[in-house]
Amino acid sequence: MKKNVFISSTFIDLEEYRKEIWQLLSQYDVNVLGMEQFGARKETPLETCINEVKRSDIYVGIIAQRLGSIEPNSTKSYTQLEYEKAVELDKEILIYLIDEKNALVNPIHIDYGYKHEQLNNFKELLKEKHTVDSFRDPQDIVGKIKNRLSSILTETQSAQNDDPMKTSMHLLEKFHLLPQKYNNREVHLKVKLLNNAFPLSKQACKFLGYKFGEAMGVSFKLIEPSIDCKIEYLIINEDVSSIYFDMKDDEEIEIIARLLFSTERISNIKAKFSDSSYTIKRENPDYNPNIPDWNSFSSKSLIDMYDNPKFITETKYIDGDSMLLLGLSRKV
Repeated sequence: MKKNVFISSTFIDLEEYRKEIWQLLSQYDVNVLGMEQFGARKETPLETCINEVKRSDIYVGIIAQRLGSIEPNSTKSYTQLEYEKAVELDKEILIYLIDEKNALVNPIHIDYGYKHEQLNNFKELLKEKHTVDSFRDPQDIVGKIKNRLSSILTETQSAQNDDPMKTSMHLLEKFHLLPQKYNNREVHLKVKLLNNAFPLSKQACKFLGYKFGEAMGVSFKLIEPSIDCKIEYLIINEDVSSIYFDMKDDEEIEIIARLLFSTERISNIKAKFSDSSYTIKRENPDYNPNIPDWNSFSSKSLIDMYDNPKFITETKYIDGDSMLLLGLSRKV
């Protein structure tokens, strides 16, 4: 029996997103429910929305930077009322929030004042109740919804013929050249972890949005797809850390992971929980070879020798322009 998928979002600002998601869902053996096919009905707008949620098996909530229309009696947005009904009826719920730092949003599609405050309260509620995902453009959210739906829906034959490794190879190639554009996209990979994991530094945790002490990194070898991978580390947060701890030595695993790009070099990705220093030895440019060395010195020249070392030590930093990382989502 076909499942019903309800798409819940504001419309004007997310029309393009809804079209792409609708097209994606056409590849699955499902019925898609949403405002695009409401048409003229005798019910009130709220009754229409709630009835469609009741009919659905899966609720997909997409929240950007508009609260949307307000239902006058409850003073809540229609999107929030649809969500609350989905929770009440224990539907499968998938929540996607716009990446406010990286998504390009037309200013006319941003709410301010009271609506902005109410929207933020709704987003905080969603983050508290669910494991939410973010999106920055239509292609990004389509890829993430596809990865999630693959575990709960049956694809049509044409969609089943798609090779996720081949798709991921093309994404990696594009990410190496245009990392900002393909930042936060998900890829399907087979990897082998190398060496032991290490705790992430405060700088790395801040960039990734993790609390310090709740994430780790590890070097890895990309097995599939076959491509020269320039990504340095696989990042593993606390939620999926069991994948690492349950692995056997030299095991190759299939994973879904996010491509991550930092515009600034993370100078030290490994955390140091105690003080330490890193020094190098180099030749002293002020060294005077005419001052006696240890093989020929007198009591008068001893002080001069200490002030004339042949080699000196100094702290050395090598800065790069950026860093490419990979964030583990789950094991396949």
